[in-house]
Amino acid sequence: MRGQAKSLMTRSMPSVLFAAAMAVAATLLMSGRTAEAAPVWHFPFSYGDAWRVSCGYGCYMHRGEAYYGLDFNWGPEPDSDCGRSALAVANGYVTSSSCDDWYANLGYGCYVKLWHAGGQSSIYAHLQRGSGRSKGSLACLGWRIGRVGKEGDGAVTCHLHFHMVEGGGAYKPEPMYGRRGWSSSCQNLTKLRQETYVSCTGWGCENPQ
Repeated sequence: MRGQAKSLMTRSMPSVLFAAAMAVAATLLMSGRTAEAAPVWHFPFSYGDAWRVSCGYGCYMHRGEAYYGLDFNWGPEPDSDCGRSALAVANGYVTSSSCDDWYANLGYGCYVKLWHAGGQSSIYAHLQRGSGRSKGSLACLGWRIGRVGKEGDGAVTCHLHFHMVEGGGAYKPEPMYGRRGWSSSCQNLTKLRQETYVSCTGWGCENPQ
């Protein structure tokens, strides 16, 4: 009997260890989700870049879910930012990406929509055709989502249109981590308005720009 019991324990050990390992993995996964439940938003452009907000909350076409939209421009000329990288403002995955679906035809042209762990989505619009990250792909903070273009209504010149939604409604993307103008201090900025902002954070993942 003692030998049989020892044999049963020996045979059951792998399954016990497997169950324990699965429990630990589940705990780590849940803790990771908890950590990402409230992402810190970063400006959607490269480290050290300065972009100005040319059209802020509620201006022109910024209505409905896009009320808290921000149009970003880089450089001195109207099309200086053509082809520059639009980057993920936080970790997430692409739920939609198109130049020709119903959402694109609302005036966004080529766009990418990225879902984040807190339940918010960020939208990057007027991208160059063919540059958008594909639907279903993952994106870490700072990874390229697409390249700035002028596809869609209201995009006479190149610029990056960015806005966020939560539960189908407009979401205010504040605080957003970076610098205001040429200030030397990085902080979670609030009361974003039509002025210049600088991205001053290192990325949480390797940045394949």
